Amino acid sequence: MAVYSRGAVSYGAAVAALVATMGDASWVLLAAEPVLTLKLKVLLVITGAVTGYIVDAAGLAPRLRRDRVVRATGSSAAPSRISAVGVLLREAAPSPAPPGGAVAAPALTAFGPLPLALWMFLAGGLVVSLPVTFQLLDPAALGESLFGGVDPYLALGAMGTALCLVAFVRDGCKVADDDPETANPSSLAEVLRHGGREVAFVTVWVAFAYVA
Repeated sequence: MAVYSRGAVSYGAAVAALVATMGDASWVLLAAEPVLTLKLKVLLVITGAVTGYIVDAAGLAPRLRRDRVVRATGSSAAPSRISAVGVLLREAAPSPAPPGGAVAAPALTAFGPLPLALWMFLAGGLVVSLPVTFQLLDPAALGESLFGGVDPYLALGAMGTALCLVAFVRDGCKVADDDPETANPSSLAEVLRHGGREVAFVTVWVAFAYVA
């Protein structure tokens, strides 16, 4: 919705994304029936795409404030709207090489220690959670045999959530750079740093909601 409000994608693209996602219900279903969840996800993506194309073909879209401003001033320079795929391709396009032929490569130190730690915990959590999610591994049994009784699934989750809380408080309990003027990362390091802070923000509020 934020990308749509900036005029970067059509309203159909926003509708498609909303139809194709399940929210927290997805995690509940994934824990109980992982294979059924994958089938449902595929069906939702297809349904969302078809719905989005129908919305765009029918010309359905709410009027935005900028549309009224453009109409009032008589200007025809309204922002162009392209597909979500076009936005991803444009953002993923490589930047021109700096003069002299040197290519700037993102160094790990450019992320900062806190975002780097967040992504390391995310990677570790992914390795453990995938076999657990599809019921191929009992993390408690793995902890008993390899980690002296410590459940790695629970340990990674608890430490990762605590780390997210630190990042959340450090950012002033809000999403950093959450506006079009400042949320324009120019390097992979900035993208990962910004993404890590957004993950921390969402994780803290989801954890708070579940505990409540």
